[in-house]
Amino acid sequence: MVKSGLLVFVLGFGMVFVVLALLIFMIRLISLVTNQINKLKPAKEVPELAPAPAASLPAGQDLTPEALAAITAALAQALNKDVGQLIIRDVKRV
Repeated sequence: MVKSGLLVFVLGFGMVFVVLALLIFMIRLISLVTNQINKLKPAKEVPELAPAPAASLPAGQDLTPEALAAITAALAQALNKDVGQLIIRDVKRV
């Protein structure tokens, strides 16, 4: 009885370690293959973006162009859009 229990224990642990070793090997092999495939693909060309048109500010407002650029960039990031797609017509302090 003890011998059969010990045999099941050894076979179980052995099987688990063999399967884990095979999984590690397969994952590393797949990683190497995908890395080689990605190296062979040419890099995607990113089109150069035109700068966003400057918005006209109402008279008497003390907003600098740098602050306007920061606001535009924050809006573009929040809306997941390109800066060139946004047109800022008016900025009001809240």
